[in-house]
Amino acid sequence: MADNFLDITDFSIEEYNPAVGSDSGVLLLASLKADPTVQYVIKSATPELACNEFMYHKIAAALGMYTQEVKLIRSTKQFPYAAGIRFAPDARNLTKEDIAASSPNFEANIAFLTLYVILNEEDSQEHYIDKDGRLFKLDNAVSFNLQGYQVAMLLKASEGIALELLKRGLSFTEYDKYAIILNLITEHHGSAGRDACLATFERFSQIDMDSFDEAIDAVAEMYVDLLGEYYFAFVESRKELCKQFLSEIQTS
Repeated sequence: MADNFLDITDFSIEEYNPAVGSDSGVLLLASLKADPTVQYVIKSATPELACNEFMYHKIAAALGMYTQEVKLIRSTKQFPYAAGIRFAPDARNLTKEDIAASSPNFEANIAFLTLYVILNEEDSQEHYIDKDGRLFKLDNAVSFNLQGYQVAMLLKASEGIALELLKRGLSFTEYDKYAIILNLITEHHGSAGRDACLATFERFSQIDMDSFDEAIDAVAEMYVDLLGEYYFAFVESRKELCKQFLSEIQTS
């Protein structure tokens, strides 16, 4: 469990202004006092930024996708709900060559585009290349059908009201977008793109739910048990939708 949390007192903090605009409010850069090369971008403007970013990266990693390390920050008066995303100072914007069919990042790009739909994302799609040439994605906070006001309500509402609120998030699937993203990727990237897209749906349909136990426990510890249960139910429901979609593709 300790590996999922940062103690902010171990870090020095400064304001961070990324070269590319951010949708996440004021950002801070935390540098480890014992080793200033270890840095995290802190997201804390609204309650959902921490939990959604944290769970997004855990899911992407479980699918075998490369992501920046993300940890929750132990609650303080300054940071009641915050997450730290490992800072990659040498990252750059990707080019067309980085995601061409001949690129080693071709399938990773398709995987992120597909996951965007599965997790009901609405955030900007910010893809980057790290110093080792690996593609990764930032700004994943608007996802899981969880907005700031919903998370804030969960922390204060009665269990009955909270359950009704979360049921809506599970039922709003946007399932029709599964076929749309597959068709768009096929149109723009051909059969190789189609295969990579379907492979992502397949991996999600087989995702190991046990791999999220520690992450869900961490979310429950920082927020409320019900929020951790929601993430588990969300992933499980999307896992079943991916199975349904693949079955429909095979029979069509």
